[in-house]
Amino acid sequence: VKRTEEVKLKTTGENNPNSKFTNEDIKNILFLLKQGVMIKDVSEKYNCNRNTIARIKSNKTYKNR
Repeated sequence: VKRTEEVKLKTTGENNPNSKFTNEDIKNILFLLKQGVMIKDVSEKYNCNRNTIARIKSNKTYKNR
């Protein structure tokens, strides 16, 4: 079980080769959302789909911040 946890930690967040965001990007995205910036505006700033930002906001992706 421990080995599985190690592999999972190494491939999550910005360590995943498919990651579009750094951990700092995620912090900034969440900060903007908490400040009341609309999902649409955040997605345009980071050049990604609105659903991506919505999933970050709802903690469905990038959970290990």
